[in-house]
Amino acid sequence: PGASVGGPIKKDKMFFFVNYEGIWQAQAQTRIATVPNAASRTPSFSRASNPATYDAIVNTLAIYPIPTFNFKPIAGTALGTGQFAEVASQIAHEHYLLGRFDYTLSEKDSFFVRYFFDKQHVIDPFAGGGVNGNQFLPYWPERDEGFNTFATVEWRRVISPTLLNTARFSFSRPNTSDFAVNSFPVLQFFPGGGRPDANVSITGLATMGQSYFVPAVDIQNKFTEADDVAWTKGAHTLRIGVSIVRLDSNVFYPFRSGSVWTFQSLANFLAGTALSVVGTPVG
Repeated sequence: PGASVGGPIKKDKMFFFVNYEGIWQAQAQTRIATVPNAASRTPSFSRASNPATYDAIVNTLAIYPIPTFNFKPIAGTALGTGQFAEVASQIAHEHYLLGRFDYTLSEKDSFFVRYFFDKQHVIDPFAGGGVNGNQFLPYWPERDEGFNTFATVEWRRVISPTLLNTARFSFSRPNTSDFAVNSFPVLQFFPGGGRPDANVSITGLATMGQSYFVPAVDIQNKFTEADDVAWTKGAHTLRIGVSIVRLDSNVFYPFRSGSVWTFQSLANFLAGTALSVVGTPVG
């Protein structure tokens, strides 16, 4: 939905314009996840030898749904996988507002003020997992927020019939952030630390855990002062100007703060043998 309204407040002196647009969306998405079958969820070592690791493997595999379609066993092993269809909704809201006020002070001086903001809110159900999202399991949705603000004030002065000066000040504040929505205690390898779930990647299976790009916050404050002079001589126009910009960037990006665990195969995961473990140290 949207609407706009504008017109004179005082004839030949004051004018206004306001515009609003909104979006509400809930869109169903379906992904096919490759998961271990029911017979491939027991570690390949005894619990007595390492109960903590044994329980972690069992509890992590319990996150996977049981497949509705089974493949043949993995070559050279008794292990098997299958597929399961996952359905979830992507929910998006956006509000856009623009306002402008013009004022003619005299034949030589005029002003305008313009302001707009754009606010977005998106829940992406399949954004968990690796670099581009695992695209398969909707258990780690990502909440994306945006709140962008822009404002401009401009003064235009007719110095003479051939000389025009324009001075303006503007402020912009783009604000984007990404947050985790859900969490599984078994993947909280730093309990109580406020970190996202660990990311567990097993070759051949849907990735588990939160995207290692989450959380992330990026806020910028941009201040701009500018002045332009336009001089007209016959058929020629000369423009001269100066602009001063101040930019403040505020970034919060604890990349891979929940840790990323990579396993080359389901057999390696059942054995508790990781190819690599990457993460931000505690502290």
